[in-house]
Amino acid sequence: MEGMHPEYQRLLSWPPGPADRLDGLPGSAFSGRRKLAKGARGVFLCYALPALDAALGQFTLEAGPTRWYLYDLDRGAILESLGEIADSIRSNPNTPRRCTMGQIDTEGHKG
Repeated sequence: MEGMHPEYQRLLSWPPGPADRLDGLPGSAFSGRRKLAKGARGVFLCYALPALDAALGQFTLEAGPTRWYLYDLDRGAILESLGEIADSIRSNPNTPRRCTMGQIDTEGHKG
């Protein structure tokens, strides 16, 4: 995660201000990035999990961890390795998008 922080800071400084755009979204973003030859085909999830803030005596998102998951449809596996996930989801404004996917059953097969 520490190795990705400088990359994240560079991204936030790109015009026209992705940080401002992200702050305006309703808690989520969707990319539809086309699968890379070596990347996973799947669904990326990022959760901010609540934890007890001892100073406030209540649960807050700020006190809790953030977890990344990538459900790899081809392997039927949930990936948790930050490096592997970052390599599979990394994109920029010029990255080709593909926003179609058939219905997936609970076994990860297209129906």
